[in-house]
Amino acid sequence: MLLFPKKTIHNSLFIIRNSNLGFTFVELLAVISIFLVVGVFVVSIIVSAFRGNNKTNAIAVVQANGTYAIGQMSKLIRNSRSLDNSVQCGSIDNPIVANSIALIDVDGQKTTYSCTTDNNNKPIIASNGASLTDANSVKWTQCSFSCGRNTPSDFPVIGIAFALQSVSNGGSTFADTIASSSGVVFQTSVIMRNLMR
Repeated sequence: MLLFPKKTIHNSLFIIRNSNLGFTFVELLAVISIFLVVGVFVVSIIVSAFRGNNKTNAIAVVQANGTYAIGQMSKLIRNSRSLDNSVQCGSIDNPIVANSIALIDVDGQKTTYSCTTDNNNKPIIASNGASLTDANSVKWTQCSFSCGRNTPSDFPVIGIAFALQSVSNGGSTFADTIASSSGVVFQTSVIMRNLMR
């Protein structure tokens, strides 16, 4: 004895159909729409995570290059014996600013630090032409050296100031790979304490 007919069950609010009839077009569109909304949400989360990761990596590379360059220059400047004859020094309040500075180190060798470009025309901070920064990862957007002392017998105060920016690899279209629009600023002042007077 069958309690319900095989094909359909009629109720006052809805109709239950036999499962072998399939889905209607409206039901398929509803399911596809739900999957699209969920998919867009998941993709936006993944893209946001990648963008944050790219920016973090770019800033880390810029910080590493800048810290290395400023550390190397500060150490040699602090221990240098004299300024090269071509270097002009202003006063402490009004130092002379240039894009390079030349020093005579403890061994009597001349070392020139400069804001220049390499053979591929990429901006680098160089020591006697050898790059202190990775031209494939970072470039300087501002770069200068300053020299100031109040009297010829005073120790010169050498200022180093530069801003580094991440170089886009070309494959990334995210604007966040650039550490900042003007670059991360590095600056310090170093007193030449081994100056031979």
